[in-house]
Amino acid sequence: MLLRVLGFFATVLFCGCDYNPTERLLGAWEGRESDGTRMILLFEKGGALTVAAGSEKGTGTYVVHPRTVPLHIDLDFQLGETRIESKSLFVFLAADKLKLAQPKKERPTDFGSEVLILTRRAP
Repeated sequence: MLLRVLGFFATVLFCGCDYNPTERLLGAWEGRESDGTRMILLFEKGGALTVAAGSEKGTGTYVVHPRTVPLHIDLDFQLGETRIESKSLFVFLAADKLKLAQPKKERPTDFGSEVLILTRRAP
C-alpha cells in the first residue's frame, strides 16, 4: 500500500502538469566558454536577462519555449558594443546544472560539441 501511495505522489510530481522550466531557470548560472571566458547569465522574472562575459556586461531579454523537447530559449541582449540575438537549446542536467547549446542566429538542431555547462550560483 505504501509503495502505491509513493508511486502516486511521484507520478503527480513528475508528470509535468505543473512543470515550469522558466521558474526553474530563474537565478544566476555560471560557466566557461570554450576559450575559457567566464560567463554569468542571470535570468529574472518577466524575461529580464543580465549577462557578464569576461569584462563585458549587458542586459536584455529571454523567452523560454516550454513545450519543446529539448527546451528552446531565445536570447536578445546587448553585450558591450555588440547586440546579440540568438536561439538555443537547453536541458537541465541536475537541479544545479544546465547544458546550453552554443547560441546562434538560427536555432541549432542538436547540442553538438559546442555547449556551455552552467552551474547555479548560490544566491
